[in-house]
Amino acid sequence: MTAHAMRNEQLRIMQSGMDAYVSKPIDARNMLQVMRSLLFKPGVRVKFNEKQKYACCDEIVFLNIAGVDASGALKRLDGNRNIYLKMLRSFVDYGPTAAINIEEALNAGDSKLASSIVHNVKGGIAGFIGAVALAELAKELENAILLNCNDACVRTALKAFAFEMSRLVTELKSFLSSIAEGDNYNGTYTGD
Repeated sequence: MTAHAMRNEQLRIMQSGMDAYVSKPIDARNMLQVMRSLLFKPGVRVKFNEKQKYACCDEIVFLNIAGVDASGALKRLDGNRNIYLKMLRSFVDYGPTAAINIEEALNAGDSKLASSIVHNVKGGIAGFIGAVALAELAKELENAILLNCNDACVRTALKAFAFEMSRLVTELKSFLSSIAEGDNYNGTYTGD
């Protein structure tokens, strides 16, 4: 698995001797296809036993929050809303501390740690839940840190990132409070 999905990174990965790779955020069907291509000889038809079929994620847009591609995230999860809800809950628990931890790292002069935290938000956390706006702001912040932009530039990017993180966490808390943990949620949420 890699967060490096750009073409030059793909070539470098393959040239290093890897047989295949799967970029993040993980798409379950794509991962199975890659595994199938590596585990079985060409021409051998293998059918994976799908014990549980999930409702098509296009049938109901169950989460409509600006900057979030819930449908895309659900497709990567094969439509499993319960896993998606767990991921949203994890994001809400982690999100409020991310910007604080980045700022603390920057204040301590640890741009490597700050960049690592931002990278985890961009490539993992935001990507997995489909928070495309937050992922884009994280990318801008990470670039500002890695390119050693002046402090004002980095702080401006951090402020935009923190604002979006706060907005998203607030809206997701509202959504998640409307359903009980463990519920198989099949309704629609359009925000306040």
